[in-house]
Amino acid sequence: MVAPTMSSLTNIREEQQFLGIFHEFMMTYQQLAAIKMQQIRDQILQTRRYMDGLADVFVDVESAHKLALKRLTETQKKTSGQVQTVRLRTRKKNGLTALVLVTPDTKFSGAINRSVFEEFSKALAAESQAQIFIIGQVGAQLFAERFSNQEYESFHLPQTINKIGDLKELLKKLIDYEKVDVFYPRFFTLIKQKAVVTNVTGNLSFAPTQEEKEREKRDFLFEPELSSMLKFFEMQIFTSLLQQTINESYLANLGSRIVTLESATQGVSQEFNKLQRQAENLEKSIKNKKQRAQLAGIALW
Repeated sequence: MVAPTMSSLTNIREEQQFLGIFHEFMMTYQQLAAIKMQQIRDQILQTRRYMDGLADVFVDVESAHKLALKRLTETQKKTSGQVQTVRLRTRKKNGLTALVLVTPDTKFSGAINRSVFEEFSKALAAESQAQIFIIGQVGAQLFAERFSNQEYESFHLPQTINKIGDLKELLKKLIDYEKVDVFYPRFFTLIKQKAVVTNVTGNLSFAPTQEEKEREKRDFLFEPELSSMLKFFEMQIFTSLLQQTINESYLANLGSRIVTLESATQGVSQEFNKLQRQAENLEKSIKNKKQRAQLAGIALW
């Protein structure tokens, strides 16, 4: 057994001091995240309800567009026996799919971003020809670890609530894609964040549900006409949906960060208390050693 020494006690005290500073740092970071979350949560959740409803309408408009094209094609076959290229859209698309992964630049958000990445990876396996766009350093690192030979475009966005102007370069890249799916974490409660995917171009999901299949069969009367509705949806709603998904990601990462830091600070506190008990036991041992030495000295007299 190694005899207790003052140097051992000094090492413990130095480690305690480091843990104390680290604990204060994490507490401060956690408080900042909580303040930011309180400032933006109500705004994002209120916008979410509106955008979720708008996204449903967007899908209905796109379904109506497909149905209108189908009817025009059938009419052409009946009248002339030939089919010409017919477009109701106001903007030409490139016919490609874009997969967008949204992550933060820091790793203090726990496991939620890895969950988002796993969903993104599954979609990539199903859409092997899709163009890849990654927002945030965390996503870029995860992608490089698993798909080192695959190309992608990366974007940096401010780690805050994003305005339309912040998304200008990203919008330029995505607006011409036929289908754009965005993968991001969504805030439900402080302790529950979930990986989700949102289509921001009005297309149905990879594996349409029965409800989505039924929606394809619906018919609509549009006022104003369908072409005018599409002109509005193709840019304005696309932009708003993309902005909302990125802001949702920011809120979810703040919530996950608070929970992660809370768990970490508890771990640091437990380690600090463990060192405190070791220091107290060591001090007692050193004190007893001194007392025994003094008694031994008296006995020699």
